[in-house]
Amino acid sequence: MGTLTLTELQDELRSNLGERTDVSTARLTRFLNQAQTKIARRSNWRELRKIERQTLTYSGTALTDRFYAFSNLDNSNPRLTHSIVVRDSTQSWKLYPLPQRGADINLPVRDLYPTNKPRWYIQWGDQYEWTPVPDKAYSMEFRLTVWPAALTGSNTSDLDEKDDLILLDASRRAFRSLGFHDSALAMAKDYEIEMTDAIVDDATKPDIFATVGNSSSFSDATSAYWADPFIRRVP
Repeated sequence: MGTLTLTELQDELRSNLGERTDVSTARLTRFLNQAQTKIARRSNWRELRKIERQTLTYSGTALTDRFYAFSNLDNSNPRLTHSIVVRDSTQSWKLYPLPQRGADINLPVRDLYPTNKPRWYIQWGDQYEWTPVPDKAYSMEFRLTVWPAALTGSNTSDLDEKDDLILLDASRRAFRSLGFHDSALAMAKDYEIEMTDAIVDDATKPDIFATVGNSSSFSDATSAYWADPFIRRVP
């Protein structure tokens, strides 16, 4: 989360503009929210990566069950979908993304085929499309990158420790709108320097390596070794 509230960000932005009174508070808010959106586009920020679990609504009508709208998600406007895993009692499996052109060639009208466990998904517009069409109400786990929520009231930004970036880009937008292009350019240069540092810091992955298949590392994890996916041979 950010540190400064919307009111504090507005105060800092107005201070950057030399305490001008001819720029409304509503415009300052728009500049700040536009800055948030621009920052979110630049990287897959850690704090905007979410996991959520949803249970599909099953109607028994294939044409209806074939689609799942983003509005059903808690984060109803996802920026990126990284993976979808189906959870069915004691089983789970990953759904694989399917290019819509290939799907339309090989399975042109998917709701006419028998329902079954979904294995693939197509992301089109603001909805997912399952293939095969689900035969019941499955639970699914989504890994998503979401957009930051708009700054309103006394809330802080969803972007973690990026108030400086928000203020720099919002100041650039404000100066440009007022015709102070040299000041806008100076803010843009500072913004790019700070953005580079933020991306490098966010991209650090100290736990990037995982060993799978080394049975000696996991042999004590469970006595039912045949049910453990990390054990690839009999101990």
